[in-house]
Amino acid sequence: MNPSNTNKRNWFGEARKTIASLQGPKISFKTTHKAVKQQKATRNGDHSRRNKAQNSSLFGISSHGRCSIVSERYKKQSRIGQGTYGIVYKAIDTITSETVAIKRCLPHHEASDGFPITTLREIQILRAASTKHENIVQLKEVAVSSKQSGVFLVFEYLHLDLAKIIDEYYSHFQKSPFNIAEVKCLTGQLMCALEFLHNKSIVHRDLKLSNLLYDKNRGIIKLADFGLARWIDTSFQHDNDNNDDDDKTEHLGDMERKNKSPCVIPSTPPLQPLTPNVVSLWSRPPELCLGCKTYDTGIDIWGAACVISEFILGVPLLKGSNDLDQFTKITILLGPPNQRMWPNLINMPLVKSGSVDIPPRQSTPPRKSLLDRLGDYLSTAGILFFSNLLRYDSKARWTAKKANESEWLQEKPFPTKKVFMPKIFNGNAPL
Repeated sequence: MNPSNTNKRNWFGEARKTIASLQGPKISFKTTHKAVKQQKATRNGDHSRRNKAQNSSLFGISSHGRCSIVSERYKKQSRIGQGTYGIVYKAIDTITSETVAIKRCLPHHEASDGFPITTLREIQILRAASTKHENIVQLKEVAVSSKQSGVFLVFEYLHLDLAKIIDEYYSHFQKSPFNIAEVKCLTGQLMCALEFLHNKSIVHRDLKLSNLLYDKNRGIIKLADFGLARWIDTSFQHDNDNNDDDDKTEHLGDMERKNKSPCVIPSTPPLQPLTPNVVSLWSRPPELCLGCKTYDTGIDIWGAACVISEFILGVPLLKGSNDLDQFTKITILLGPPNQRMWPNLINMPLVKSGSVDIPPRQSTPPRKSLLDRLGDYLSTAGILFFSNLLRYDSKARWTAKKANESEWLQEKPFPTKKVFMPKIFNGNAPL
């Protein structure tokens, strides 16, 4: 047998045990068909094997628990999306007749790295968050295929994503389908989801319209696609808000207990370098555009501001072609940064290396300011809201909690109640 194949199989065996131990008896990975047949023949005999075949056709059997076999339990209807870390299908649960969304996790560098750590992390974060907040998509279970690398995440199915809604409507009417009261409803829900995640020391790192799913029957949005999400240490950041200390202490205590297992992904210590190439380009904050690797939950706040502006305008606020072009458009919108407003500016990698030259703020006033872009839609409190989310210094940005308590969301027009949110779009006026 090829030694590399042996190592690979051993790695997968350990990975399956790790996920099973983390997720409890409902989520685990089945053994190979050959191993299952041998176990049945040895322990149960031919008669028992025939009786148990009905159950094993729906559930993979493992010493660490049970999980569904995707090809037997779920019937694919259509392919509805694809991201960096997976392909998403619409499917029917043949047992419950419920419509679900199934994400097939794509292995990256599987031959050398074994089971992808991004999938391990995504499952762990979703199990910690998805069943506890109505604005976070619910993970129902993990299913498997007969192949060792066939891992599928089964989610609740939602009708539309906001990217499709807004893009199609804008193409017909050159404006957003949502009025300001409806935008406030969506904003409050998004900030509630981020506040929950950040209090759990989770940063999403990929806020964009296509990752916000819309339940048209209940007027609820749900944050989805946690392929780039991870835990970070938030104890040293955002001291401009009173976070829920009890919740944070409880979560960090849970992380300490989990860290006794060497295979569990721990929270990130302060200043540990993180992946810089996260967050979609048009929602990417200035620190990432300048190559910073030591960011915090502020990247989600900047991304949220970009998403909310698209709720209002119907088009992206900042449409750069690359990192430097995106940063240039940020400076046009907000004016060039200086050390007073951004103390860590000189430590940004591209500034420090001389690759980017920051002009003096006084000599280059913004040609198209935030007020010019959003002033026709927002009150003074609304402009203040965006000004505090779109700050160069990530630690000076409002937290999700503070944003949700802002004057803009408390003033007239008041946020639309979820039950009265639009239900039909399809290129026509929302109903």
